[in-house]
Amino acid sequence: MARYRVDFVNWNPSIAGRDDFDVEDDAQAAVIARLLRNACSDRCAGFELWQGARRVDTLLPKGFEIQELSARVQEIVLERELALRDSKWSIADSQRLLEKTQHLLQRTARSPGEARGQATVAESAIEAAG
Repeated sequence: MARYRVDFVNWNPSIAGRDDFDVEDDAQAAVIARLLRNACSDRCAGFELWQGARRVDTLLPKGFEIQELSARVQEIVLERELALRDSKWSIADSQRLLEKTQHLLQRTARSPGEARGQATVAESAIEAAG
């Protein structure tokens, strides 16, 4: 697993939000970053994806289908949407983020507390290992 950071930029351009997450590779990180940016598109103009000091290419593989996302990647997207929603960043005010998060919660039949609790446990385990 590798740690990635996504910076959401607004139209100024300044950072409207930021989030860190761990995934297997650049391809998974790019998919997650793109989905998160899509969920916040009413409050940000774009995003940058980083792994440490390296800027990550966010082009998706040719022929990529969103339906092919693994359950784990979908889980990470939901956890990160909840973290952004609960953050102090300006992006937390995104109406689209609220709608997308609610849609994912309904699709996975989970409560916000349950999903956020799992995210907190995962974050704690990562910090303890680091």
